[in-house]
Amino acid sequence: MKDFSRQIEDLRKEITGAIIGLLRRHGLTELEFPESGSVPNAPDSVYVIFFDDDGYPYEGVVTKVTVTGESLSMTAIDNHEGCIFQTESVFDLSSRSPIWLNEILLATQELLEPENEPLKT
Repeated sequence: MKDFSRQIEDLRKEITGAIIGLLRRHGLTELEFPESGSVPNAPDSVYVIFFDDDGYPYEGVVTKVTVTGESLSMTAIDNHEGCIFQTESVFDLSSRSPIWLNEILLATQELLEPENEPLKT
């Protein structure tokens, strides 16, 4: 059976680098995402799963991404209880999923470079 872990890790790093690069091109170290539908051309909300210290999962909407050095962290608000979560390392599940990271990249691009936004299917 083939192990895809290396390819997935490389993809995660590539997407994270693209988000960081996009923010830096616009002179930003952080970007807040408006609530979907709250402003014209607001991107769709990006949902991720965070875990508290006891391992309890929370589904949340990403509200902000922040660049510190070569790292990317994100802040999300829980859908049900309104708790705010922030990633603390690249080992947080919400920072590791290439699917969620890609959605964050697309939302960032939609906010900062709407003229370069790929067509939605």
